[in-house]
Amino acid sequence: SSDLKDLAKKITIALFLGACSTISLYYFKKYFLAFLSAVEKELPVVEYVTFDFFLVGIGLFCISILMLGTYETILKKPPNTLFHKTLLYFLVGSFVFALSEPIIARYSVDYFLSKKGYSLCLDEKVYLVGGVPTYYYSKDQSLCESGQFDE
Repeated sequence: SSDLKDLAKKITIALFLGACSTISLYYFKKYFLAFLSAVEKELPVVEYVTFDFFLVGIGLFCISILMLGTYETILKKPPNTLFHKTLLYFLVGSFVFALSEPIIARYSVDYFLSKKGYSLCLDEKVYLVGGVPTYYYSKDQSLCESGQFDE
């Protein structure tokens, strides 16, 4: 009975991590394609939400935990193999990536949009939409000054 409960617990955790990674990567892809579409259509205002870029790191981190957990607990492989060490590096790397990627993306987006003729609206102020830092870029500074960021 305890083995069955233990197996149910492992399956539940695996399903949760799988769902977490799938949902995170799905929403990142959805946002990223919408972002690229807004730039391609040359919309007057383009929005950059830092959390949306954080999702790709979260998705990779959940996948790495799932892979490591599967390797160690379900497959019961010894932890001293090269593959296990590679999984550990992937776990640590994905965690660091999850924390640093929104910052790196912020400056990459800034550079990319400046090449397309956009400039950051109200550089001294970061908008918090639902507590998440959000940056608006526009080709028309009068839109920035008016605060009208509806796309």
